[in-house]
Amino acid sequence: MRKSMNPLVSVIIPIYNVAPYLKECLDSVFSQTYKHLEIIMINDGSTDESEQIAKEYLGDVRASLITQENRGLSATRNVGMHQACGELIIFIDSDDYLDLGYIQEMVEIFTQHSVDFVCNEHIVRFEQLPKQPLQKTQGFQILIPQADNIGFGGAVWRFMFAKSFLDACGVEFLEGKIYEDEGFLYMVAPLAERFVKYFGKPYYYRQRTSSIMQKHKNFRSYDLLDVFEAIYLFYEERGLLDRFNPPDYFLWNSGMGYSNEAEYLYRAKKLACRLNLASSPHFCKFSERMQEFLCKDTVSYQKWIKRRIWIIRCINLGRRILGAAKRRLKI
Repeated sequence: MRKSMNPLVSVIIPIYNVAPYLKECLDSVFSQTYKHLEIIMINDGSTDESEQIAKEYLGDVRASLITQENRGLSATRNVGMHQACGELIIFIDSDDYLDLGYIQEMVEIFTQHSVDFVCNEHIVRFEQLPKQPLQKTQGFQILIPQADNIGFGGAVWRFMFAKSFLDACGVEFLEGKIYEDEGFLYMVAPLAERFVKYFGKPYYYRQRTSSIMQKHKNFRSYDLLDVFEAIYLFYEERGLLDRFNPPDYFLWNSGMGYSNEAEYLYRAKKLACRLNLASSPHFCKFSERMQEFLCKDTVSYQKWIKRRIWIIRCINLGRRILGAAKRRLKI
């Protein structure tokens, strides 16, 4: 991206029924040490006082508020991307908050290095507070996208992107789906020339019992299969399958241990057949477990994977017992 010493940063904040937490979030954004911000608040049809709280911040010339009927998180983020005018884009969830130097640190990395995005891996969950403040940036890496380094595990709010890069990618969040972060990141990451991962100033993350992900804690949403399909077809269309592997564990592993495990695996098997993965020229690049998943019927695969899991747990338990015995002997 073209370097600017004081780039405008578009901060996109989707808002939906977060009145108890919104002021803490917005205070942390409006009080950032980096001041050259465009703060785009998008009220996604909230039915509580969230919109009224957001309006209190419109006295700041950097702020704007869009109000729309409820369309969901993905659509709301897409609206924000289209509205953004900054050189850099960052997404913030409206029930979280930032260290006051969070954006400043990210901008400094962008201005010092020619990269397409940066990822800060320092997440502090609210239940882990209090946390000792970090004194300096750690674990700094400049990376070229490869098959083994683009599995970020979602959470798009850890990232800052060059807007020119996102415009060139032409990727949007998958609307009407959860795990939309996974799909978005797996699609844009392979298209980058270089990116940065580091452990810097913290992002404070709140996991509410009423959140989308908590509602699916014991039931694995089938949306993840739709996300895998979208990623696979995107890689196929863009000619990326020779260099990058779609996250095949979405099929063979992500449903294991959930209340709908059998149905999830059945649907995953149907999807694999529809995509003709078993006869794909890239079959040999799939993981061992993915190959087993494709070659066995659903029931046989369930038995096979559970036996593997049981064996691994026994081995790990044996190692812990052996380690404890060795420590006692030393004492």
